[in-house]
Amino acid sequence: MSTEDGEMNEAKQAEIDAAWDEAIARRLDELMSGKVTPVSGRETRAIARARSAARRR
Repeated sequence: MSTEDGEMNEAKQAEIDAAWDEAIARRLDELMSGKVTPVSGRETRAIARARSAARRR
């Protein structure tokens, strides 16, 4: 890999990291403000199974 490729990959990774940081901050703000309600992993899987089953009908 050339230096240019490495620099381009580092720049792209920095963009990806910044986007994730923004998403995490936004979601945490939504959670802390009460705008969204947390859902347990068990409940999430149950919802996904029910939606999947409904699509098969």
